[in-house]
This record gives sequence, C-alpha cells and structure tokens, in this order.
Amino acid sequence: MRRKPTPAELGYMTEAVLQRWGRDRLPRDLEITDPWIMVIDDGPPKKMYTPAVLKNITGEKSLRMLEPFKEGNPEAEDPRPTLAICKVVRKDEEYKRSKELRAQQRKVKTVQPKHLNIAWSIADHDLKAKLKKLVAFLCKGCRVDVQLYHKRGGRPRSAEEAQALVDGIRTIVVDEGFLERKCDGEILETMVLTFSVKDSYQQMHNRRAPTAHSELDQSQVEFEEDKETDLLREYDEKTETKPKRRKA
Repeated sequence: MRRKPTPAELGYMTEAVLQRWGRDRLPRDLEITDPWIMVIDDGPPKKMYTPAVLKNITGEKSLRMLEPFKEGNPEAEDPRPTLAICKVVRKDEEYKRSKELRAQQRKVKTVQPKHLNIAWSIADHDLKAKLKKLVAFLCKGCRVDVQLYHKRGGRPRSAEEAQALVDGIRTIVVDEGFLERKCDGEILETMVLTFSVKDSYQQMHNRRAPTAHSELDQSQVEFEEDKETDLLREYDEKTETKPKRRKA
C-alpha cells in the first residue's frame, strides 16, 4: 500500500518548512509553494490555485502570506488542515506602510530606570526638588531607585527624623498613585527604595506609541499628558502648604 504524502511533500509550507526556510518573515509571491491557498482580494477569503493567482497578478501588486498552512489535528473538533491565508496588496502601499512602521519603531524608546541619591541630612528645599524629580520620572513610566545615604559633613539626624524622611517620601509616592516595589537597607544606613507605576498606568503609557494596525486618538494623548501635568501641579501645592517641622 502506497504511503500517503505529507503536506510538506505536496509543497505546503508548514511551520516546520518555514523554520527550515529561516527567514524572519512569511513568504511572498513566487516564494509561496503551497498548491492551494485562501486569497483575500477586496473580499472574503476564497480558495484558489496558487499558480493561477500568481499568473494574474500585475506588476504593481504582490501576493503576501498572512498565516501559514496548518496541519490537521485528529483530536481537534475540526481535524481538517487549514490552508494558508494570503492577501493581494499594492506594492507602493505596502512599502509606505512598512516605512511608517519602521519610523514609529525608531521613535519608541525603552523606558530606562532612573536613580536618585538623597542624603539623610538633605535640606528641606533640596528635598522638595528631589521629590519633584521623583514624581516626574514616575509620571513618564520610569522605575526609580531612591538611595538614601550618609553625606560627609552633613547635619546628623535622629532615628525619628530619618524615619520621618522615609515616611514622607513614601507618602508622596502613594498619594500620587504610584507604588513602592521594594526596600533594601536600614534607617540611617544605606537604604534603597524602589518605586514604579501601577501596571494599569504602564499600559496606558505604552499605548502612546501607535502600532501598525491601530492609532491612539489624539484627544486621548492630550488627556494623558494633562494628567501628568496635573499630578506635578498637585504635588507642588501639597509641598507648598505642608507645615514645616519645628526645630527642637
């Protein structure tokens, strides 16, 4: 009894075939060896004979594979294999779209973690500037490590004053809607507090860079930028009105 040929032997570009092919994209035009494919061309997908499709494509158009052939699974509800889905595109439009996508990817910068050093002996006006910078970094979606350390020649603080300093930093961060991720070290020794945005805030921040298939409405971008400005303004108002600690 003759052995039934596999899809790959019939020319279908299965996942295994594509892995051996070794390209970082799906096949296009004459690279597509599947005998039959589902074609999208200004309408719903239709099963078509691949050589006939390629023969009728004009020079300004191209056949691009969107999803590869999927082999049947006997244990699935529908055990039949699925033909590759391909689309007829205009070369000039596809080139323009890919160029815009590359430009967008260059603009998207990875948010780098930030580091702030605060001496235990820091003066009130210097602390206000540091905390304002901390809030600004968090508003941009950064993770921030705040290192508290001893500064030579600085005014010594009591354990109570040092604890009040740490509590004040934590209060500012929490009041502005951010999170403390971890704390390493001890009071009046080297201590590192790590703060970051909430997951939901990070997702909102990431949506600013539009993908190839979706664009963020400009009004939403303006809303998010206004929110950051409001947070900084609220912080300024809180620190201005906060009563100063009386010296002993």
